[in-house]
Amino acid sequence: MSTPQESFDNVEALTGLRFPWNSFPSSRTQAAQLPVPLSCTFTPLKHIENLKCVEMDPPSCSKCQAYANPYCDVAKEDLRFWNCAICGTVNQTPPHIMQNPIPFMQDSVAIEYKIGEARESPFYFFVVDAFQSKATLDALKDVLVDAIPYIPENAYIGIMSYSTTLQIWDLEAGDIPRSYTFNAEAVPNDEKLKELFTGYNSPFLKTIGDCAFSLEATIRAINKAAWPVQDGQRPRRATGSALLLAQRVLKVVANQRPGRVMLFSSGPITYGEGKFAELEKTKVIRTHHSLENELVSGSKSSKKFFAKLTEKFCEQYITVDVWAGSVRQAGIYEMETLVRKTGGYCFMTDRFSDDIFRSSFLKTFAAVGGIGARALYGDADAPLEDTVTVGSAFQVTLQACATPMVRFCGAIGNCYSLKVQSPSVSHKEIGESGTCMWQMCSCDANNSLAFFFDVNEVEGPTPDRAVIQFVMTYTHPLGHFVRRVVTLAVGINATAQTQNFINAFDQEAAAVIVARVCVEKQKTDDQESLVRLIDKTLINMGIKFGQYQMNAPSSFHFPLNMGALSQFLFYLRKSVLLSKFNETPDETVFKANVFNRSNVYNSLQIFQPLLMMYSDKGVRPVLLDTSSMGPNRILFLDTYHTLLVHYDEMYKRWSEEGYQNVEGYSWFAALIDEANGEVHRILAERWPTPVVHLVYPGHSQERFLKSLLNNADTPQGTSNSSVFSGTKRIVRTEDASFSAYTSNLATAVVLNNTK
Repeated sequence: MSTPQESFDNVEALTGLRFPWNSFPSSRTQAAQLPVPLSCTFTPLKHIENLKCVEMDPPSCSKCQAYANPYCDVAKEDLRFWNCAICGTVNQTPPHIMQNPIPFMQDSVAIEYKIGEARESPFYFFVVDAFQSKATLDALKDVLVDAIPYIPENAYIGIMSYSTTLQIWDLEAGDIPRSYTFNAEAVPNDEKLKELFTGYNSPFLKTIGDCAFSLEATIRAINKAAWPVQDGQRPRRATGSALLLAQRVLKVVANQRPGRVMLFSSGPITYGEGKFAELEKTKVIRTHHSLENELVSGSKSSKKFFAKLTEKFCEQYITVDVWAGSVRQAGIYEMETLVRKTGGYCFMTDRFSDDIFRSSFLKTFAAVGGIGARALYGDADAPLEDTVTVGSAFQVTLQACATPMVRFCGAIGNCYSLKVQSPSVSHKEIGESGTCMWQMCSCDANNSLAFFFDVNEVEGPTPDRAVIQFVMTYTHPLGHFVRRVVTLAVGINATAQTQNFINAFDQEAAAVIVARVCVEKQKTDDQESLVRLIDKTLINMGIKFGQYQMNAPSSFHFPLNMGALSQFLFYLRKSVLLSKFNETPDETVFKANVFNRSNVYNSLQIFQPLLMMYSDKGVRPVLLDTSSMGPNRILFLDTYHTLLVHYDEMYKRWSEEGYQNVEGYSWFAALIDEANGEVHRILAERWPTPVVHLVYPGHSQERFLKSLLNNADTPQGTSNSSVFSGTKRIVRTEDASFSAYTSNLATAVVLNNTK
């Protein structure tokens, strides 16, 4: 018999959905009493094994427009009519569905339909900052050239570079590259651009096949900016103007074709549209402190500019990716809306010559599974990985509907509200709200959204289930129009029995939902307020679902299904998602963007890292605790953005002396190979590519491990000693230990509250 957690994982594998509460309350009052909001995480383009992909028009309800699904009532002996599972309307079954009733089959909770002929292929438009050193610019050009083979030959490509002026490159120039230069302070409007070029014959947007011979030469022709930079000043970098020109040019030449604008910036915006930093280096670039106390003005006007530009890109279904290669801030904070609402990637590194940039960028073209292209568009025997690319869904719209007692409050993630009203829309607003339809200019197989629900009390008897349907319509990179329909029924806890809620509780999904809410509130609230919100959530969970004896805090414990929630939220409180200490606004937005597009598993990894121990007794996960440090072991820490391999003193000495190559120490060699193999596996699969540290006791980078460890049996504010290779290793911290935290939780629940 499977555990509740295994059943939750099975539902996610079949649909891409995870619910904190897999049983809904029957009234608004009951819903308000749940400490974790009614919600779900949804990975719209998740790779689903044996996903049905059919070429037919999906039947929809004549009243609510919901699509036929396995929860519809259909008489086995008479398929002429079907009852809508959402609104109950009786609909006539189309003849082609009567012959092949695939939508009504039990394994069609997720199904894809090919519903249109080939469309125009998407485009990729590179926007390159020329204000960087020759070495880093050459490294960036090498990566762009290496990416060309990954782009389909029928896809379009365009190239633009900028510094103080803006250059759009002519891809029909042949052996001698040529560009058109524009003034960054006077970007031409649409009408002027139409006079210059229009339609398919534009030399600025060509298919890979048409410009194969000139494309590499054009990329190589982008040189370091020749504009002089005075001592004590920053370069006159016109990033905002470059993006504005790219939007206007693509409006003229792309002919409503979907695509991606990929910005490669190496510093702050100091000139033209969207400027947020001053030229003089004596004027410090904005910090969290200066933003919170309104000590700077340029950032606010810059955010307004990019918010308006976001609307224009969304209207054209163009995704904007921001790749920042700079030790300084490049303006990711100001461009947050631009990246989030268009569904783009956000990436930060010190320089474009770093290996993690090269790896992460090429992964955006590398193959992943997830769209069923093998069955619809390619060779049926071809590997699925050869047919689908990251970001391969373009022009994405996601529509949601539900039975009358469920309404949608909004979504948190990389999406954009289309403000489409329906009976399924709640008056409550969370994230991108006030709609039943959202837009993502592009989407990949790992992109996840969080949806929030409200209970709408209906007349009559309480139904035994609520049916929720998500309909994703998108354009495949090969040009085909596809519709994925995902439908799931959630039980209703009509009697409001506490045990029913406990049995249906998914603590992993709940922790991620709480984290999503905190990251969303971080835009307006300080860290202390967010920590109080987490603590309040956990205390309320203890009051409602905890088990204890009156006036006995030591007896307090959560039910088994909720036992790990306190640990998840303990590490969330101290995670990089909430802490702004020693971080720039750009770094905060970058980490939030990665988190908000991650699924449940990866999200947990971000705020509660994984610690594995490799020893002669085997490989096993261990507590993120100082007690896990000890002799004769290799520790492997995965914080999602960083991988750390920690050798104890003896294993470090053995490794340096080559014991792994000595006869009789094959087990030691296998131990090293296993740890290194896990590192290489993650480096090959994860986006963005994490940084790797190989450390040992006393190494400076060992602080990455120690800063995350719980202080076992250590009172707050004191040092902790743990035996390590026969000596004492001291870990000093002001953080409360997990045991102290749970003790305070039990006291707050038991002594200060009564059921």
